[in-house]
Amino acid sequence: MNNKPQRRGDAEKNLKTLKNLRLFIAAKWSLDLYGLIERKASASPR
Repeated sequence: MNNKPQRRGDAEKNLKTLKNLRLFIAAKWSLDLYGLIERKASASPR
């Protein structure tokens, strides 16, 4: 019964980490995508 608050704290910590990880992955993905578009645009001029 004593470790219930601890568990909740761990869950919140994990959730925060997960959110940060998702943000990091999203940022990296969008950066990669942007770089790809930039390369394509510079490779084939209109």
